Amino acid sequence: ERWDDALKMLEAIQPASEEFEDGVVLQSRIYHQTKQTAKGLQLLQHYLDNEETRKEMFYLLASSLYQENGQSTQATDLLATGITIFPDSEKLLFEYGLQLERTDQLDKAIEMMERLLQQNPDHPEALNFVGYSWADTDRNLEQALSYIQRAMELKPGNGYIQDSLGWVHFKLGNYKEAQHELREALKLVPDDPHIYDHLGDVYMALNLPDKALNAYKSALQYFEDQDKKTRVQEKIESLTSQ
Repeated sequence: ERWDDALKMLEAIQPASEEFEDGVVLQSRIYHQTKQTAKGLQLLQHYLDNEETRKEMFYLLASSLYQENGQSTQATDLLATGITIFPDSEKLLFEYGLQLERTDQLDKAIEMMERLLQQNPDHPEALNFVGYSWADTDRNLEQALSYIQRAMELKPGNGYIQDSLGWVHFKLGNYKEAQHELREALKLVPDDPHIYDHLGDVYMALNLPDKALNAYKSALQYFEDQDKKTRVQEKIESLTSQ
């Protein structure tokens, strides 16, 4: 953890070196580790301003630092700029889609993920994102099921994708299938509150209120976001007041 010595050595790497990109990435991580976010952003922006030194990874790193710094607008704008320069970058397209979703621009986020899928129809995370988003907003449910099933084929054993599969089955009214998929998802991700919340809704649809209550209590235990905790607490109170 001799950070200053490490930075001096990394700063000596010139842009022409094949180690340049890795060196800048490591510098930004050191600044992050030592709580010097402003210096990390300054470093990355310096190289992004020069077309000879800008890299798609630098846009991703700078956006992440902006997000951690509570500067969501700057993070979004930076990713948008990055895509104009690297329009075929799957990493930038995916991260920009996530950022749009984080900033309550779901329709634009879906558009960005669909643009990514036009480039790579077998991108499992993008398939899952679009499929889940459609299911969660009660749109294109059959196509959502198709997308998520394809994502499962491409990335078997992924609990988050299996959660999406359970959720779209729930939205389609396939409650037994939903129950099975969500229980399997919990074996893979046993501490995810969203899966417990989804399973609680499935149990309610199956008229199993005791199991629903236990699932909601587990969701409440694992949720950190206060709005989500409040929403689950309301479900619990609705069941216990009957």
